[in-house]
Amino acid sequence: AFEICFAAVAAQWFRASRAACQLISTLGKNRVRARPQKPSLPSFTEVHSARREPSGSVLHGDAAAAVKNAMLREALQLAATCAALAVFATPLQTAKKIQEEKCVGPLTPLPFACIAINCLIWVTYGIIKRDWVPMVASNCVGCCSGAYCLGVFVRYAKPPVKTFARQLRAGVMGAAVFLLLHARGAAWRGAPALSREGACAPGDLPCYDAEALEVLGRLGVAACIIMFASPLSTLARVVRTRSTASLVPAVAATSAACSSCWGAYGLLEGDIYIWGPNIAGVVFSFAQGVLFLIFGCPGARGEPASPTKGGDGDV
Repeated sequence: AFEICFAAVAAQWFRASRAACQLISTLGKNRVRARPQKPSLPSFTEVHSARREPSGSVLHGDAAAAVKNAMLREALQLAATCAALAVFATPLQTAKKIQEEKCVGPLTPLPFACIAINCLIWVTYGIIKRDWVPMVASNCVGCCSGAYCLGVFVRYAKPPVKTFARQLRAGVMGAAVFLLLHARGAAWRGAPALSREGACAPGDLPCYDAEALEVLGRLGVAACIIMFASPLSTLARVVRTRSTASLVPAVAATSAACSSCWGAYGLLEGDIYIWGPNIAGVVFSFAQGVLFLIFGCPGARGEPASPTKGGDGDV
């Protein structure tokens, strides 16, 4: 029942976000200076209305390929949105357990901070690129989820872990201010992908905005890889204690599904900044799965089923 409800909510969120972002784009269309844009695939609804000629014969060749590409794009957008929401909903369950037990146990605050910073970068990247769904819609949820879970961790952690968590929270706030100041103009105007065919004139706004998009893409790759690798920050502890109590199997499973969907979406869009880090995410999720196979899942061999039980461990 929970899975059915979650799928329904995710689908409604996908449709509502798409409609809202299209409305925002329409309202701001007259304020944005015209510039050459990267050609994008038509939506399924646009192509579906033109699938047949007036005579009733089915179109072949380029039209048929456009229909298939549009259908695939819509499916990957929905799958990527649902997978991202599942990833960002998983830490909320951990935060709920922390609140119930009033103890963080062997958990580390690094994954929560990485989720918040990673999503902040990709929200800004999506706004500049005008990729409202799934980029902006899903990562806005991730920003809220990561910030909330980090706040819960700071509240119930004990020194020295609490000090480290506070430093991470300050870093997240600083990253948000930096992104706001660095990309405020490009986010308002929007930018196409940086052209490799010729150099832009110095001071040209399209060139400046495209370069800002490139910088954010590189930052997003680094943050995304750190986010997917952050659960392995307790690798030494897992090997030393031969226990996976500091890892969450649901996080590994949802991360693998999310990385696969976003990797496929990035390949379809031809954006290396999207598919590149998600390939690494699949590898890191597989590494966590190997640890679960070797040492067992929490609760399988007499370990506490809840990842938050026990004393405050080292970060």
